[in-house]
Amino acid sequence: SAADLIETSTDPSVSIDYKLSQNVLRLQELNLKNKRAAYLPTLVMFATHQENAFANEFSQFKYKGFFPASIIGFKLTVPLFSSGMKHQQVVQAKLDLNRAKMVETQTKEAVSLEQQNSRNNYKFRLKNFDIQKENFELAGKVKQKTLIKFQEGLASSFELAQSERQFLDVQAAYIQSLIDMLNAQVAFQKAFNKLN
Repeated sequence: SAADLIETSTDPSVSIDYKLSQNVLRLQELNLKNKRAAYLPTLVMFATHQENAFANEFSQFKYKGFFPASIIGFKLTVPLFSSGMKHQQVVQAKLDLNRAKMVETQTKEAVSLEQQNSRNNYKFRLKNFDIQKENFELAGKVKQKTLIKFQEGLASSFELAQSERQFLDVQAAYIQSLIDMLNAQVAFQKAFNKLN
């Protein structure tokens, strides 16, 4: 129902924009870790195995004695000097991370504000719609009573035309309030990511 929908608490985490800003923040955190890891030593293991027959002609059935050769090794790389490039990359990654944190905070605040504004606007438009609906029903009753009075000779054609004009004005306001309320509802559902 509309009342249940309006009472939805503000939750920026349902917003796609906020989720994207959180993803960017996580990527910048991983980028900083990656840049810092460039200072760490690396250890690589490698292995090869081969067999040779040492013959002038190749025939795997003629020669029974192949000579195997295997190599296993480790390679340790310790970064000692990088001309400051790694340090600058880490500094840049820290700046990018701080920027991503600011964007995430700003996005969270903007989404919360959008949700609050859309809720308030929806509440206002819903109340306005209820008022215009009551006015429309009342104007219909007045128009009907004026028509009866006119038919009985108790009201003039001017009064009948005036009640008809008032009815049409109220009807237009009612329809406009319905459109405004539906637009506010869609904006509210969009802010809370509840569009079906």
